Amino acid sequence: MPPSRQPGFENTRSNEYWFCFSSPNVESHLIISISENHYLALAKGPLVEDHVLIVPVEHMPSTLSLSSEFEVELCQFQNSLQRYCKSQGKEVIFLEWVFIRATHANLQAIPIPSSKAVIVEKAFNLASQKMGFKFVSKNFDSISDGRKFLKTQADEESSLSYAEISGGIILLHHVEEKVRFLAQFGCEVGI
Repeated sequence: MPPSRQPGFENTRSNEYWFCFSSPNVESHLIISISENHYLALAKGPLVEDHVLIVPVEHMPSTLSLSSEFEVELCQFQNSLQRYCKSQGKEVIFLEWVFIRATHANLQAIPIPSSKAVIVEKAFNLASQKMGFKFVSKNFDSISDGRKFLKTQADEESSLSYAEISGGIILLHHVEEKVRFLAQFGCEVGI
């Protein structure tokens, strides 16, 4: 049984995370919006202005493990962020590192200038080639369709890294258990 599934593990680990609502270490000054099942927080050490995290209120190992009720609300946050970024002349990239030993999910939302949106997929592919792997790329008509696909890819036996980029494109990489992988890979691409 993975450590994150062992009884008592969640309670011990929740105290360590600044973005966990139940943690005494929660940095509430970073929280900018709260809904029933999620909250939006400014990223600690943001890559760019308006870099935020969508975080489930409850402990979830990844956003791909959310129930359909939670998923609807998450997609609403994503759509709202896309509209906001569009109004600012930007596109938003959503990134998640789905780690099998994770105890609390967070989906990063990183705005980029619209002029750079056309190079995002190429930048991710070049960065992945340098690290010795290749992304699977899939196109979808909506965020919810893309997330339905992603949910079919997640399991408790392996980790994965994915990016949801403009144009309905999802870049996905399954990470084998023994392979070292940079958890912040998506943030390191440097678009």
